[in-house]
Amino acid sequence: LSIDKTFISSICQTAMSPKSVMPMLDVFALGDECKAMYFVVAGQLAYFRGLSSRPNALEGCTTVEAGRWVCEYALLMAWKHRGLMVTMQTPCELALLDAGMFLSVMHSWPLVKS
Repeated sequence: LSIDKTFISSICQTAMSPKSVMPMLDVFALGDECKAMYFVVAGQLAYFRGLSSRPNALEGCTTVEAGRWVCEYALLMAWKHRGLMVTMQTPCELALLDAGMFLSVMHSWPLVKS
């Protein structure tokens, strides 16, 4: 598989954006429309499936660490978050891939059109 560097550059320049989230804050909540894929660049997140508010303890959460990603379904279909994602004890640095902009770049690329 050959990857076109110009295409990747176009996605990065058009559809990617940074987001900083301070400790103990919500990143997204149950039922919110998901408009981006999230890449964790630094920090740690806790995901609580099916919850709309932060519980008192971290029991039952899924931890998402730097180097991981979430919400890739947003690139494929209309999606609503199915739980609550919060930062933990330290700030988090995220890279967001905007689903609408990603699709726009994809549809404008000649190899995808054909």
